[in-house]
Amino acid sequence: MIKNIFLFLFLFSTFLASSQCLQDKKAKEFQLKAQKTSKVELKKKSAYLQIAKYYEYVCECKSGTNREDKLITLINRLVDVNKSYHDEKYGIIEKIFKCKTLKKSKL
Repeated sequence: MIKNIFLFLFLFSTFLASSQCLQDKKAKEFQLKAQKTSKVELKKKSAYLQIAKYYEYVCECKSGTNREDKLITLINRLVDVNKSYHDEKYGIIEKIFKCKTLKKSKL
């Protein structure tokens, strides 16, 4: 029973951290830019959505996560795509090398 409570709290805190990042100010700013972009400007819309996703991932990384390696890889791939495909025309984002780790409960 106690293990189930700890598991629930752990999963809930992980969800809470990632759901808070959906409301990240910079992520919302770029999502709004993507929505305002015309349907014909697919490259621009794509860039804005990728940058929005970058800020969501960075927020999760800074808030704490149990998928540090995966997030670092995803974030750095978004940075590479932004530099090589979009020439940083729609926003400059930077690579990261470390994420805050969520403390794992001892069950």
